[in-house]
Amino acid sequence: MDVVDKVIQMHKSRLYQLNAFFSLSEDVMAIIGVIIKT
Repeated sequence: MDVVDKVIQMHKSRLYQLNAFFSLSEDVMAIIGVIIKT
């Protein structure tokens, strides 16, 4: 049970990092789009 909990926590943090990365890249894309338009 302990090992399973650790694995679940690891995957949760990995998913959270992926979500943060994608939202960050979306922000970067928006900023780049604004720079290109101006």
